[in-house]
Amino acid sequence: MLSVWFRVIRIRFLLASVIAVSVGLALNWWQNSTIEPFDALLTFAGVMALHASVDLLNDFWDFKRGIDTKTPKTKMSGGTGVLPEGLLKPSSVYRAGIAFLVIGSAIGAYFVITDGIIIATILGFAILSIYFYSTKIVDSGLGEFFVAVKGSMIVLGTFFIQSGQITIES
Repeated sequence: MLSVWFRVIRIRFLLASVIAVSVGLALNWWQNSTIEPFDALLTFAGVMALHASVDLLNDFWDFKRGIDTKTPKTKMSGGTGVLPEGLLKPSSVYRAGIAFLVIGSAIGAYFVITDGIIIATILGFAILSIYFYSTKIVDSGLGEFFVAVKGSMIVLGTFFIQSGQITIES
């Protein structure tokens, strides 16, 4: 059963978020020669939760809209197949997606309290784009654009959490 959840979360694609946080940490180390380990671990946890959320909600909405059964399956499209194959209930996948969104948002809220409006702006963008990614953003043709912006915001947010500033280099 755990392997089915790893499949629907798209565990391999979480590497993109690991890389983005790592780049933010590396930039901070390069500029400031310091890393706050607690904040770094919490950043990884929050970003991973938000990434898992968007993948789960994407699978749910694509299944509900019938996209998974109409799209030829490739490594990058056609969904995970978990819902069309009946391996999990759609309601379970949706609830897990919302749970990860709440977890990631709660971690983000901690950073809003400790680091302020810049993190609030990044977190607000993340929450809205995660929830509406599969239902509005992709339909408007902006899916890839939002993915690129998300990656950049993860790097900038990580750097800001560590350094308290945004620089040209970051």
